[in-house]
Amino acid sequence: MNVVAIIAAAGKGKRLSLPYNKVFYPLNALPLLFYSLRSFENCNMVNSIYLMVSKEDINLINIPSVKKKITKLKEINEGGEERQDTVRKALRRIKNADIVLIHDGARPFIEEKEIEKCIKSALKYKASVLGVPLKDTVKISDSKMNIISTPDRKRLWQIQTPQCFDFKLLKEAYRQAEKEKVRATDDSSLVERLGVKVKIVRGTYRNIKITTKEDILIAEAFLNKGSQKKGLKTL
Repeated sequence: MNVVAIIAAAGKGKRLSLPYNKVFYPLNALPLLFYSLRSFENCNMVNSIYLMVSKEDINLINIPSVKKKITKLKEINEGGEERQDTVRKALRRIKNADIVLIHDGARPFIEEKEIEKCIKSALKYKASVLGVPLKDTVKISDSKMNIISTPDRKRLWQIQTPQCFDFKLLKEAYRQAEKEKVRATDDSSLVERLGVKVKIVRGTYRNIKITTKEDILIAEAFLNKGSQKKGLKTL
């Protein structure tokens, strides 16, 4: 079985007001991106990693010290303008795979056991995503900010990454989307368009995506608590 992970890390970090890509933000002296890379490196079910970054960041990551520690890193390539473009470019680079995982490089706290659960589910159902039950009540409003409905919270999930798919299925989903000029915010939306059911695998609330300054504070709290218990592991 050949399992390939795509790490999408071609963002700009605009909402963090950083002069550089947020995946290089230092968390306890390590770039944010390295935490997720390390989890996929340590996952026994993952065979190779395709890292997609912006053109100006390729030289920052394509260095011997990174490749020495992340031995599954098969390719480092330039991403696209948006996430969907980045994943499409990565899929074109992959010649053969059984399962493909797509993970946001800005989610540093993904754990090996979660990756494995998602892969196993995809092997059974062809399409799986990590998610957690929504904690807050959600309201749907009209254009004037008036509430028009309240969805049942019990059926609402906050979807995370990785998202795991049968390789041929995902390639077909992207082919159809490109043909019909459809844009989506995640990969599962494109697979759903094919009429394929996507299975939700319960993840953890620790698997946050670093987007705002508040997220940085939460990430640092996670790391500090972990280092106090067992010491922070380095690459």
